[in-house]
Amino acid sequence: MVEAVSHPTVSSIATAAEGSLNPEEGVNEFARQLEAGISWYPALLNVISRWTAPSEYIDGRTRHYLINGEAFDWLSLAERLIISAESLLPAEETEKLVVFGISPILSRDGHEEIAFEAAIGAAKYRTFLNYQYGVIVEQLVLAAAEEKLIKNASIFAAIQRPYPDEQAFKEVYGEPFKKLRSHYRGASGLLLPENATREDFEHFLYWLSKYRVRHMEPARIASDTRRAMILLSRLEQRRNRFINQSSDSLTAGSVYLYSIESNPHFLSRPS
Repeated sequence: MVEAVSHPTVSSIATAAEGSLNPEEGVNEFARQLEAGISWYPALLNVISRWTAPSEYIDGRTRHYLINGEAFDWLSLAERLIISAESLLPAEETEKLVVFGISPILSRDGHEEIAFEAAIGAAKYRTFLNYQYGVIVEQLVLAAAEEKLIKNASIFAAIQRPYPDEQAFKEVYGEPFKKLRSHYRGASGLLLPENATREDFEHFLYWLSKYRVRHMEPARIASDTRRAMILLSRLEQRRNRFINQSSDSLTAGSVYLYSIESNPHFLSRPS
């Protein structure tokens, strides 16, 4: 394992990249930059900014980096590249990025977010925001609804059907889970299987985010989103305590997927 080099400045991250890369080229370019002595995080963002494949079949499964052609899961792509060059990377820093969404240099004062946008490009940044709002926030909306149902239920309700995570769909979207899954298949042509993968469910969540905007009252949308943001704040605090980070430390774009999944009650029975 090589030693981590000193961290770059924000301005060095924002350096423009040139030349599109397919998966094989992207992996090779990432390794080339690392071997040339470029700090790993700027090198990672540089390759991500040039990556063109929306999905990739690797290690026996398909990785989807772009949901519905609109929502970019940048951490999934970051993880893929990090795995490809694991021996050249500082383990502790890359683990914090992949597991907790914490970059080695970015914080919450706003300037770094601008640099992050410049590093991956405006078009990718827009699709990144679509993922944040359409997948991450939608998870939080459901998790907050489930938490509310659990708090208001009797001590036996959590072990009786319908379970709180099943009721959360009716609470948020006005329809039970099975009906929503049927609507999803009819509208998108995609099947959400009983043994859905995380990526399967993220496609469903992104569709649900649009369904909620189309079918629910604006005041209700605002209320549910506000409750989700309160839950988000608590999850951030829990994560930061766990890794001994200050409450101001956060990656660019506020990536929360893995922190959300630490909630033991969240959608434990989606099928």
